Amino acid sequence: MPWKRRKSYTKMELEKYQYSIEYTLCCFITFSSDYIRPFPVFKGILLAILIGFLLGYFIPKCDEDNQNWMPQSNASKNYEADLLAVLDSKAIENISRTFSSVPHLAASPRDVEMAGIIERLWKQYGFEVELPTYEVLLSYPKKNTSNKVQIINQTGHTTFETTDLLDGDGVPSFLGYSGSGTVWGDLVYVNYGIQDDFKVLRNYSISLNNSIAIIRYGRIFRGSK
Repeated sequence: MPWKRRKSYTKMELEKYQYSIEYTLCCFITFSSDYIRPFPVFKGILLAILIGFLLGYFIPKCDEDNQNWMPQSNASKNYEADLLAVLDSKAIENISRTFSSVPHLAASPRDVEMAGIIERLWKQYGFEVELPTYEVLLSYPKKNTSNKVQIINQTGHTTFETTDLLDGDGVPSFLGYSGSGTVWGDLVYVNYGIQDDFKVLRNYSISLNNSIAIIRYGRIFRGSK
């Protein structure tokens, strides 16, 4: 069964009609007060006729010119399939590898280089592209100093220490905008650090007071851990 077309109107257009009616009525009421006072018998009739005319003129009308603009119910189009048909998975993979092949810390030379790559690509696609410059507060790891974790036994001797294996362009592991310093405490494994994981610890009466939580990467944003 075909769908019948009804002319659609935005909220802004409907409000425009409403304001037009209100403004015209205001003008007419002012006019009638000044000039139709000698004819009180016809004032109400004229006002009613004018209101009916304005409502009939400004209220959105059904467009009868094209009643069958919508598709038949059995002719639905698979837009998802059309979108997937034009996507190139290999191109997406290549772009991802290009951008992730070298560390690109925010505002680093490599980061600026990548912005230029994106600018050239988007211009090839026909977009108008700008590269604005902003001054923002960024967090960086200390130069020549890497974060490390040590396990110290009861006698104060180090039994284990992590080692950063970095190439020349590597960035030491760090959590941006976190505090710097040295902390001591018992180690507590907290899985992904989501609420359910902390509920498990509470059920086993495991406290995190004066402890260092070891949390896996993933599931939630690292800044929330």
